[in-house]
Amino acid sequence: MLIHPFIAIIEDDVSFAHYLQNLFVKKGIHVLNMSESVSEFVNKYYYEYEKLNCILLDVNLAGGEIGINEIPAIKKLVPNADVIVLTLHDEAKYIFQALCNGALGYLTKGGSFEEIYKSVCDVVNGGSAMTPSIARKVVEHFSQGTQGKTMEDLTAREYDVAIGIKDGLSYKLIADRYNITIDAVRFHVKNIYKKLHVNSKSEVVRFFYQNPVRK
Repeated sequence: MLIHPFIAIIEDDVSFAHYLQNLFVKKGIHVLNMSESVSEFVNKYYYEYEKLNCILLDVNLAGGEIGINEIPAIKKLVPNADVIVLTLHDEAKYIFQALCNGALGYLTKGGSFEEIYKSVCDVVNGGSAMTPSIARKVVEHFSQGTQGKTMEDLTAREYDVAIGIKDGLSYKLIADRYNITIDAVRFHVKNIYKKLHVNSKSEVVRFFYQNPVRK
């Protein structure tokens, strides 16, 4: 389990960014970059960006940038870093655009720092992150989208990992069972979440029993 990840904060409210940075550092999280816009983040690129595990991204940024529109550019620059949107906006149009553009989390700034910290840890360890109100909107939006989805949508290895999740195994035990790395397990779990439109291991288990299973 990755407990001391490397993150970046793209936030035009400088005081809020420094507030987050100070609290993250106390938790042992390495803040490699703080930028007021995606353009600034890109222009500051240096080799240590390759260490980034997660990026916190606001919607409204300096220079009139809309952060969620820039997620593909961020992913192109640092493909191994996951993006969590952290914003005041909770409108559905922003949520779905962020998720469709590749974000793995969407949080509103009304939550506590502990919620933000837990969300970062969840995402870098193969999960996703949403506040309850955001999750409800997503569930309502995708409730029809999961119809017709089956385990057939998964690759053979993703199906193996899904079985490991169903069996209650940790990522390490799943890795040991199938002779793969823990990072590979995390990679497959993210793909499972995306393909099945689920957001947690418990939802994978429920999906496993409620939907057709591969033969």
